[in-house]
Amino acid sequence: MTTIIRLEEDFGYEDWRTKDLEDTLIDASGATWILDNMGAETNRYPFLLDESEDIVIRGGTIDGRVPLDMDWVTAYVNSSAVTLRRVDDVTVEDWRITQAWDGIRMNGSGDYEFVVDNVWMSEIRDDAIENDAGQTGIIQNSLFDGVFVGISVTEDGMPDQSDNTVTVDNVLIRLETYLYKGQDTHQSIFKISEDSPELRLVDNVFAIEKVDHAGYHYQRIGWDKVVESSGNYFLNLSDDPLPANYPMPPAGFTVLQGAEARAFWEAERDAFVAEFENESAPEPAPPPQPEPEPEPEPEPDPGPPEGAIVSEPDPRDDLEAEPLEEPAPEPSPEPAPPALATGGPAPQVLPEPEPEPEPEPEPEPEPEPEPEPEPEPEPE
Repeated sequence: MTTIIRLEEDFGYEDWRTKDLEDTLIDASGATWILDNMGAETNRYPFLLDESEDIVIRGGTIDGRVPLDMDWVTAYVNSSAVTLRRVDDVTVEDWRITQAWDGIRMNGSGDYEFVVDNVWMSEIRDDAIENDAGQTGIIQNSLFDGVFVGISVTEDGMPDQSDNTVTVDNVLIRLETYLYKGQDTHQSIFKISEDSPELRLVDNVFAIEKVDHAGYHYQRIGWDKVVESSGNYFLNLSDDPLPANYPMPPAGFTVLQGAEARAFWEAERDAFVAEFENESAPEPAPPPQPEPEPEPEPEPDPGPPEGAIVSEPDPRDDLEAEPLEEPAPEPSPEPAPPALATGGPAPQVLPEPEPEPEPEPEPEPEPEPEPEPEPEPEPE
């Protein structure tokens, strides 16, 4: 059963760190931190998880204070907003990170995949994603806006990880110039080497601000490591055209430059921000229902004017008339017996035959009645 840890505090300069978790959701969606890598009060690793497995980390806002106008060499005090050390099978989602040194730094065993999903970073002085151990993983549905390096997948002494694969899917990356060793420049989209994982690139938008930026050699190696590419855009946001020796992206990219590139980037960025902010906004409270207005009481009858003659109603008018009982119908007279023939015996009147289940014994004959005088006919 998954364990849930909820973080809902404003931590300020206080970090949150733990270790030895397994099958756990860390819900930090209601938590905020301040990151600062120099000064009187520092918080170089505001969120740190160590030696854990099967973890989901849901952000969360980290507001950094790393200097933006200081030379990279001077500002380099190692720091990262979300730090994962020896964490395997991890998903990092829904974070908002600003003005940090590194955005998300991970270092697992390499036997499990990582996922970065729906993360918005801006003004990152070094790497947006640092995967210097070369783990297999997926970075998707995210915006890295104004970063010095997009995704780092190499470090000195890294073992051969070329059998691994990093998939970048529907990610917007804009490189921004910062002061670096005395020059205003940025690095390439990928910081990568021959021993780094292969790359799958699908439906991404990669944008540069400076055509003669640092790290051309990284960019060439990065394009050579691509094993799949489709639906991508490469944007030159400056008005200077890409030089002839520029390391161009492979097949599967559309290249835009100048004003066309800037308009395309703004539209893509604005669409992402609108969706991200809509998903992060709390559910609106239902509008208050107006209380029903009381029904007006009827005004009292003022009555007749003074001196008017008022006829009292007859109380009998309010009585319902009782229905009259209909007289019961009079019974019909029985028919008179038929006249008897003079001098002859009177015929017997036989009753209507009834169904008889069994024959009944015949009744004994009754004595015949004496003849009666014939009645006189009634007048017509």
